[in-house]
Amino acid sequence: MTPTKFATPKSRSIRRYTHCFEVDMRFIAVIFIFILLLGNLVSPSLAHTRRKEAGNLLPIIKGLKFGYISRSGRMVVKPRFDSARPFSEGLARVEINGRYGFIDTSGRMAVKPVFNMANDFSDGLAAVKIPDGSCGLCGEWVYINKAGQVVIHTKPIVGASNYVGDFSDGFASFYSEVGQPDFPRNLPYGYLDKNGKVVIPAKFGYAEDFHEGLAAVAKDFMRTAWGYINQQGEYMIEPKFSDVGDFQDGLAEVRIGGKWGYIDKAGHMIIEPQFEQASPFSEGYALVKLNTKFGYIDKSGTVVISPRFEWGSDFSEGLAVAKLGAKTGYINKEGKFAVPLQFEADEYGSFSGGIAQVLVRYKVNYTFKIGYIDTKGRFIWKPTI
Repeated sequence: MTPTKFATPKSRSIRRYTHCFEVDMRFIAVIFIFILLLGNLVSPSLAHTRRKEAGNLLPIIKGLKFGYISRSGRMVVKPRFDSARPFSEGLARVEINGRYGFIDTSGRMAVKPVFNMANDFSDGLAAVKIPDGSCGLCGEWVYINKAGQVVIHTKPIVGASNYVGDFSDGFASFYSEVGQPDFPRNLPYGYLDKNGKVVIPAKFGYAEDFHEGLAAVAKDFMRTAWGYINQQGEYMIEPKFSDVGDFQDGLAEVRIGGKWGYIDKAGHMIIEPQFEQASPFSEGYALVKLNTKFGYIDKSGTVVISPRFEWGSDFSEGLAVAKLGAKTGYINKEGKFAVPLQFEADEYGSFSGGIAQVLVRYKVNYTFKIGYIDTKGRFIWKPTI
């Protein structure tokens, strides 16, 4: 399913500049788990989204346990998990007693919960960590197939590193601590293929996923110069930007100095840098910030929905989240509210299959209440916890 797409502020920067440290503390583990639950959230300030397969079951929480409902609001998998993710490629990651496994759409445990960390399935494989007992989150990152079989061991490649990426376009990025005696001069990020072979050696300050045949990489450890490489590791667009986004719909957002614009795959500047923030194109429109407000442009750079919102999201199924004042609703591509300004929840998801997720904070350091609305703004499942 396309997991609910929210936007947490600076979500891309958080992923770039932090790693999960090996700390055996339950509090941090709980926070980390719930961050992963919200991993696809679209930011109030920068709605950077990633799409996955749309499915029929939706995660809910009831009685502090997670289960799944149908898109009509019927309970299908009774709440029994400590955390639960949306379905991705036919399987969903769930947690039982601090261990992660995967269920199928019937609720059957397809991969037993034996891992202390786990990502969603992507390109047919999932990155999971096999615990070694030295600490709560310690162990080796491996990749498994949908039968739960280990197909790639990463320790010979990454050493004690605690980062491997998800597969995208047949490649996964990694952070290596093997053969890095002169770190940080020797840069730690590279790519491996689905055979577990290093196809692009560790030589970048950071490495994003491949999208539309290109991947954004940082040339230096401080990540001050960004460019794009092809699947042979060759620069197709030289590293000359302060920050960048992924290619989507043939264009990518790039920052020069303090302003954002858009380039094509040849590196030509198609829309000159002029925006305070920018997000990828989706359904022909891109969310941008201009003069402290958010609006939308088309691929020619023409403003098609004037910047007047406190924040917004990418368009999905013809609708986008938009906030005015203290209220939030969903606008159509004419900039009119198709779902009226009526919500005061904390997070809002993009529509997938006619359904969007709404999260309401329960208490500080608690999980969110989870609800779902249809395209009329009616709840098919009111927020519960």
